[in-house]
Amino acid sequence: PPPPAGRPPVLIGGAGPRRTLAVAARFADEWNSTGQRPEEYAGSVAALERHCETIGRDPASIRRSMLLFTTVAPDAELRDRVARRAIDMFAFGSGMQPSDLRDDGGRPRVFTGSVEELIDRCGRLAELGLDEVVFEHFCHEVDDVPEMLAAEVMPALRDL
Repeated sequence: PPPPAGRPPVLIGGAGPRRTLAVAARFADEWNSTGQRPEEYAGSVAALERHCETIGRDPASIRRSMLLFTTVAPDAELRDRVARRAIDMFAFGSGMQPSDLRDDGGRPRVFTGSVEELIDRCGRLAELGLDEVVFEHFCHEVDDVPEMLAAEVMPALRDL
């Protein structure tokens, strides 16, 4: 089939309040944030909206998404494996343990809570205008995590 007419949609990722969000306000069809907690995301949304106001753009014209790194898994063994994979992927350091991953505003920023906490987090982000969340689960060679997300998380998110 022929390609669609016009330019492809532009997604700009990041949350830098002065430069990145100003560029997103000017050019993005979609803005993607990575792993922000709701209170941080609210600040980024406010900054994006200020930049839009400055240039006369309706902020609602920008779709909003987030890449959320998570260690949520159906059992403790797989959760530990996912956490170790995250540590290896980000090269956080050889001495880092799965229990060192945290979501408290420090680094590394990986969501480590329960399924219920993940659903709550997504609900609070949706209230702030988030349109889409992309889950990164790190163990791509097994289907257990995406199957759990589809069975336990997705039905709850549809009701938001």
